[in-house]
Amino acid sequence: MILALGQNTTERGWDSGLQISLFNVSNSSDPVRINQYVEDASTSTSDAQFEHKAFRYLSESKLLILPLRIDSSCGSKEYATEYFDGFVVYDVDETRDFKKKFNVSHVNAKDACYGCWSRNELPSRSLVYNGNVMTLKGHKVLSHILSNETFRWDLNLDRNAKDQNAFCYPWREIGIAV
Repeated sequence: MILALGQNTTERGWDSGLQISLFNVSNSSDPVRINQYVEDASTSTSDAQFEHKAFRYLSESKLLILPLRIDSSCGSKEYATEYFDGFVVYDVDETRDFKKKFNVSHVNAKDACYGCWSRNELPSRSLVYNGNVMTLKGHKVLSHILSNETFRWDLNLDRNAKDQNAFCYPWREIGIAV
């Protein structure tokens, strides 16, 4: 079996959402897709499409932990309900339909549109230890119990920032007058 990640496309070649597919490759000259899941939002992408260290697959529990970003235009009517930036835990058991188990949001829609952060930024990574999943992305580290989604703790890199203006207006740091 091969678990694949990419973009689902329309007949015209337009992206229509992130796609997770499972292929049976026992006959390498004729691989067969046996299952797939497509994110609803056409703007859905994952860092794992370009960075193999960004996702985690747990073979015993058949869970896929994947960074996911769904963009939407700031201020649009759909923005607050469509925007997502974090991780999704998917159930990718080949014996049943793939489905989302739970989301781990690293940035809320309001902060994404109007927020301001330091230059410190974590790459998308996940760790699983002793039944807990820790996700690292952007400016946060979050921990949840994997079996029941219970939030455990978070670490926000910008929590104790002394001068938010220095993050938002970098020219103030180097003394450029505006």
